[in-house]
Amino acid sequence: MSEINCTVAQLNSGANASANSAALNVGSVFELHCPSVSDVWQGITPDQAQLKLPEADQYKLKLLKLDFPSKNEAVLTVTSYKPGSHNLAGVQVISHDASGDHMVTLAPIQFSVVSVMDQQTPQEEPFGALGPVKLSLPLWYWLVIVGVVVFFAGMIWLRIWKRGKKKKLLAKMHVFETAQTPFFQFHHSVRKIQREIGFVSEGGTTIDVMASAVKELSQAYKIYLARTFLIPTLDWTEKQILSDLKKNYRSIYEEHRGGFKKSLAELSRAQAALSAEGSLQLSLKDIAQTLKMVRDHVDQVEQLVTQQKTKKIFGGFG
Repeated sequence: MSEINCTVAQLNSGANASANSAALNVGSVFELHCPSVSDVWQGITPDQAQLKLPEADQYKLKLLKLDFPSKNEAVLTVTSYKPGSHNLAGVQVISHDASGDHMVTLAPIQFSVVSVMDQQTPQEEPFGALGPVKLSLPLWYWLVIVGVVVFFAGMIWLRIWKRGKKKKLLAKMHVFETAQTPFFQFHHSVRKIQREIGFVSEGGTTIDVMASAVKELSQAYKIYLARTFLIPTLDWTEKQILSDLKKNYRSIYEEHRGGFKKSLAELSRAQAALSAEGSLQLSLKDIAQTLKMVRDHVDQVEQLVTQQKTKKIFGGFG
């Protein structure tokens, strides 16, 4: 197929005014007038027309519009985004429709473009029209944004709901209705339990008193945890208690993880042993050892809690 010779012309300067007679600016709109025989442009649809150029020339020439003022002439409204003297060879106008691909090859096109930032050559006209810019975003983009917002809103709501439920359970336990500190309240309960164990050792009722002592020790320990770490221990499982300690009091939990796990497990085991059909599954010595283990563990935890509170208070004056 033969190449079509096109004349480069500036807008509003007449069809015969060469674009090179006055330098074009980057973004200036100009025209290519391409006369030809009538059947050359057959199959080229203006709305579907595109320019096909080598990769290196992509920004040197852009097609904005294609018109056919007569059956023997095509006018390409174009612009250039790259300054310099250009000699473009192999430029093709392509179009696609139901009957297939259509193509017209243009003869080499020569024109010069001056950068609007060039201080030697002042800007003669503003940037030309760049065509319509589509700002709409695809539906999946908005769906992703909505999904992310809903996810984080759900996480915040869940956290607030859990915190509110936790406060209600703590209030139901009535653990803050005393002037004693959690540590002294625990030791006050331990002394009472020790007196009960002493009564058993002197020949008093065994199974009932021992079961009561273990239950009171378990409750005293859980109330200490509830008041110190704000955990509804009387309503939560051992797993939930340990999970909350790990999440909200990591340093204390890491240092005394074994003590927390062992104390909760031994108290549960002792209660289960003493509730088995009234049979004595646990000795008085076992209860005394469990009491000492839990008391020593609370003393160690309280020491670390006090150290952290003191450090936090005096650290604020640093």
